[in-house]
Amino acid sequence: MSKAKKIFDDFKNFDKPLVISDSTRNYNRYNYKNDFELSIDYFKKSDLGAELLAIKMIDKNLQNLVNAKDKLEKFSNELCDRITYLTESFRLIEMDSKNNKAQIRSYPPFIKQNEKLFFEIVINASQCSLLLSRKVYDKYNHSTKPVSFILNDEILERIIADLILQNA
Repeated sequence: MSKAKKIFDDFKNFDKPLVISDSTRNYNRYNYKNDFELSIDYFKKSDLGAELLAIKMIDKNLQNLVNAKDKLEKFSNELCDRITYLTESFRLIEMDSKNNKAQIRSYPPFIKQNEKLFFEIVINASQCSLLLSRKVYDKYNHSTKPVSFILNDEILERIIADLILQNA
C-alpha cells in the first residue's frame, strides 16, 4: 500500500479531529506526522468525498529549494504539470526568489457572478511548506478570502499522492 493510500485511508477513518475555531467558523483538522507533516483542514467528510478548506504539507526536502531559483521554478512547473484533474489547470503566477516563495494558481479562474474562484498553491521553501487552498476574489469588495471546496475520494487521494510524491 502506498504512503498516499495510507494517509487517505487514515483521514477517511479518522474520527477524533482537532476542532479549530477562527473568527468566522469552526472546522476540523486531520494531522499526519512521520517523515513529513500533512494537515487537512475540512468541514465535512462523507462516503464519497470531503469538503475541504486547505491541505498543508511541511517537508524538510523543500529546504533544497532555498536560494535556488531555478530549482524552485522547476519544482513549481512540475507540480503544475502533475495536477491536471481539478476544475482548472495550474500555472506559475509569481516567483519570489528573495523570500524563496512560489505562487501557483488555477487559470483561468472560474467566474461566478461578481466573483472569481481559483485554486492556489503557495510554496515557501524557507519554511519547508506547501499550502493548497481555494480562494474567491470579490471584485466589488476588492478582497480575496479562502473558501471551501469539495473533492471526491478519488481526486482527494490523487492530490495527496501528487503533493507528497513531488521531490524537491
